[in-house]
Amino acid sequence: MRYTISMDKQKKSRRILLLLLCIVAVVVVFFFAGKMFLKFTHSRPPVPRQTNVELIQEWMTLPYVSRTYGVPFKDLREGLKLSPNENERESIKDLAKSLNIESAVFIDELQVVITRFQDSHSMPAKPL
Repeated sequence: MRYTISMDKQKKSRRILLLLLCIVAVVVVFFFAGKMFLKFTHSRPPVPRQTNVELIQEWMTLPYVSRTYGVPFKDLREGLKLSPNENERESIKDLAKSLNIESAVFIDELQVVITRFQDSHSMPAKPL
């Protein structure tokens, strides 16, 4: 008789433990589902493209400048008269050094290319 009572208590405690684990699992699922819902419904607007070419620095790479200023990499390369074989992953400083020109001069040329692209691809003003 004692044996059956202890077995019933074990089964009951296992059921309670299983029920508690299921409740915790459901709470965790709802928590992360809520976070995901908030992420998708309250997302921030995209960061606007940089337009101030004076902020270009020597440490930047051409792909970084291309993404930041919204200028296609191909247009940057053509505007700077770089061959497709030039190492585009180098910093502006290292790229200018490999081309035997001062990095300040290279940055000036890069600024001109970006400004020309921005002027030719500017968005029309929104009506009030």
